[in-house]
Amino acid sequence: MSMKRIFCYLFAASAAVCAAETLRAQETTPTTDPGVKIGETVWATRNVGDAGKFVANPEDFGGYFTFEEAKTACPDGWRTPTWEELDKLSYTPFVWTTLNEITGGRFGTGNNTIFLPATGLYWKDTAEAMGYGKVSHYWSSTSVAADSNEVSKGIALAFTDEGFSRFSTGANASCTIRCVKK
Repeated sequence: MSMKRIFCYLFAASAAVCAAETLRAQETTPTTDPGVKIGETVWATRNVGDAGKFVANPEDFGGYFTFEEAKTACPDGWRTPTWEELDKLSYTPFVWTTLNEITGGRFGTGNNTIFLPATGLYWKDTAEAMGYGKVSHYWSSTSVAADSNEVSKGIALAFTDEGFSRFSTGANASCTIRCVKK
């Protein structure tokens, strides 16, 4: 029996709170996801948290990864989507909305929808977060020619309530990841 369970039994008035905290702790590092098929692609319903693990809830931002890190961040059985897959997603029905008070975009129709929170992006060199709640940046696995002073440059899907764009950037940007089934 774990220490947390003993604590919960000793303090019966807070047992429900302890049980909820224990369950949430187990849910913050899942490596499986049911996935949702949109078009021909099965998308994870949650972002990547730590490398190899999904966050607990669709509205959780997850981790911020450089382009190089993004290539291997998805859990087993999943991979970072290509630019073509992200581009196709941007042509599916879309609505800018909120989920549990978190702003983002809902893609798809009927039961086949996913919510991508407006995560912004993080600049490593200046330690500056930008766009939280206003814009989303999701890595693809697709690279483009790098400038002479950069290791590699990746393409991300950027979107707001006003539309979508292709965002290419180098080693200083960290974005979130929504995996697709291998």
